Amino acid sequence: MRWPNGFSFLVASLLAVLPSAGCNSGPSTSSSAVDAGPVSVATFAATFAATYCDSIVDCCRRAGYASGTCRAVVERFMTAVVTSNTSNPTLVFDETAAQRCLDAYAAALRACTDRSLAERTGSACWGMFGPSNSMQPNNALPHAALGEPCMGSCVGSSLSSSTCGTTAGGGSTTAFCWIEDGVYCANGSCISLPTVGLACGAASYCGVDTWCQNQICVASAVTGGKCGRSDDCVSADYCNLATFTCAAVLANGSACSEDRDCAGGQCERGLCRAWSIATASACAGQID
Repeated sequence: MRWPNGFSFLVASLLAVLPSAGCNSGPSTSSSAVDAGPVSVATFAATFAATYCDSIVDCCRRAGYASGTCRAVVERFMTAVVTSNTSNPTLVFDETAAQRCLDAYAAALRACTDRSLAERTGSACWGMFGPSNSMQPNNALPHAALGEPCMGSCVGSSLSSSTCGTTAGGGSTTAFCWIEDGVYCANGSCISLPTVGLACGAASYCGVDTWCQNQICVASAVTGGKCGRSDDCVSADYCNLATFTCAAVLANGSACSEDRDCAGGQCERGLCRAWSIATASACAGQID
């Protein structure tokens, strides 16, 4: 299913194990199945579809999106996921993890506009088909704090594509330093991101409102300054590509091309709006 910012949480959590899946349909069930105890592998596809679509319907209605195709589309996709994973004899369906995944999705979808709940779904669904520790998705990796041991650094968020890399000499831990937390991994522990005038090195890490130029952190451009991309501008601005200058992020209802353009945090159907989990594709149950 397509999620806001183009990142599919469940795809990352479940399809990381196997590269392909077939498309089969399973029987429909009511959303009350999620309250009947741990869900079995035989009923998971139908139960997930019912949970997802029944939970998002009110949010979709408020956003003006139809969800009539939601259940059939989601169930078909989840049946393919289950078929793909259960075809591997080394993987075992974890009913407790499946229930945790269902609960996380229900909470996020019913909340509608709570981005923090949406960010938790990826990690909640990890481990449904185990053992898969080596395939843990980036958004499920634990965050190490300043001064704590680390395996490496991660860039991105759990609502967008993220990349993580291990560091030579990384500490004996499973935690990573996240750039969004203001730290990166060096010599086995998290240290603060460099500020203006300090070296950013080959990794190109710099602090808020700075960017790496010729391996030195320089200040981001302020309103009216020249830019080639929004990341060249301070965080309160975006890069207007019509003029290649930094401008204040756009108010809700303004025309936009990406989420970074918008004060509300989301560009949906070419217009800025306040962040919501309900997009046209998510409400239809479409898969990326």
